[in-house]
Amino acid sequence: MRRKPIYDLDLIINDIEEIFEWLEELHYEVYQLKQGGSGVSSKDDKRPGAYSSFIEELYGRDINFDGSESGIKMTPWDITMEILEESGVVDWRDDAQDVYDSLFEILVKKQNDYGPDNVRKAPGGPLNGLSVRLHDKIARLSNLLATGATPENESLRDTFVDIANYGVIGIMILDDTFPKSKDA
Repeated sequence: MRRKPIYDLDLIINDIEEIFEWLEELHYEVYQLKQGGSGVSSKDDKRPGAYSSFIEELYGRDINFDGSESGIKMTPWDITMEILEESGVVDWRDDAQDVYDSLFEILVKKQNDYGPDNVRKAPGGPLNGLSVRLHDKIARLSNLLATGATPENESLRDTFVDIANYGVIGIMILDDTFPKSKDA
């Protein structure tokens, strides 16, 4: 069973896009006031070229909200993604998701090879078997880090992948969602 993340990225992006739409209207109203207009805009208003210059002054970018071909058209999505990327939010979350996806693929492939019995029928029970495996991985990792030795069999990354996936299996055992033994 997949759990929903604590945040809903689509909802956040939608809110940000609404904020940018509101900001565009506000900017246009300010622009109209500066031009001696009423400061009231409607969705049907055509944005004149001078408005783009006004926005460029505000942001230091050539942004055309009217969809014309000149300059760089930046949508609220483009601006939102640029802000998120500059802040580092997008980068680490995307990278973390890539790692989770990779961990999942490896977990599925290994469990297809091993089957559920290697965990379910471990001496002392599944959690004890996982504890022994985790101890072995951590002891190996500690030895390699303490001695500075170069791994000969599996990389440090492989070791961390195994540790993470043993954690996932442990959670599945506790939640009773890990596959049952073939003869159960």
